[in-house]
Amino acid sequence: MISLWFFILCLIILMTVILAIRNRHNKMIFISIIIFGLILSLPFHFLVQSGMTRIHKEEIARVIHFMGGNVIQVKKVDDSRTPFERETGASNTVYQVLYEINGLQKSAWYRGVNVINNIHSKPNKGYEEKWVFDQ
Repeated sequence: MISLWFFILCLIILMTVILAIRNRHNKMIFISIIIFGLILSLPFHFLVQSGMTRIHKEEIARVIHFMGGNVIQVKKVDDSRTPFERETGASNTVYQVLYEINGLQKSAWYRGVNVINNIHSKPNKGYEEKWVFDQ
């Protein structure tokens, strides 16, 4: 489903650019097309972004459950306050994970990759998926 939203977002942006170029001589129509394209693409941008967050959270839950734990909290955090301080890029999102395993609460850090079709792939800009488990 996220691939469909991404496709629609790309289509809206492409059509906006094409229509704007074709009508670049009439400033009023040009500006109207740009504004309409931005307004129309915003909901799809947020759908794609929330879809990536959902995919990352599913991966986090899968890994923690595989280890025998239960996820308590997943929080998207600023890159500069993580173990990945200098190892994040435009195609990464970092999460702080609080989980329970064997009755103990522990924390971990997950650097996700924002690639729609495969969150385990190596991105062009940024770093690969990585986990850091606190001791």
